[in-house]
Amino acid sequence: MLATKQFYSLLVIGCLLGWAWVLIHVFQVTDSGTSLQVCLLQKATNLPCASCGTTRGVSAFFSGNIVQAFLHNPLSLFISCCLLILPVFLLKDAVSKKKQLYRAYLNFNLNRTFWIIGLTIFILCWTWNLYKHYNQLAF
Repeated sequence: MLATKQFYSLLVIGCLLGWAWVLIHVFQVTDSGTSLQVCLLQKATNLPCASCGTTRGVSAFFSGNIVQAFLHNPLSLFISCCLLILPVFLLKDAVSKKKQLYRAYLNFNLNRTFWIIGLTIFILCWTWNLYKHYNQLAF
């Protein structure tokens, strides 16, 4: 398990990198009409990974196209909500010094049901991406 300081450092860095990636994608797509492709699995095997389409989905989410975001990748809804909500909770924990996020992390980390649900969602997203790939669906 992560120590408190490591946990909050990872969340802050993750939020900053997430927002930076969204902004890079928005400006890169706007300027050139194409998007960056960084999935090593897709480059190596021509098969999508479980998170392929998440960047397009997050972009669609912030453009107000929730259904489109879901069709790109259901994980994009979770990532988008995290990008919106986590900074608020990080700021709240920093001001109140109550470490509520860290306590939630400890509770979830020890909960087997949480991990089973998370793994199931991951597998379903990967199945969805493979289905789109083999049926040549584009959203």
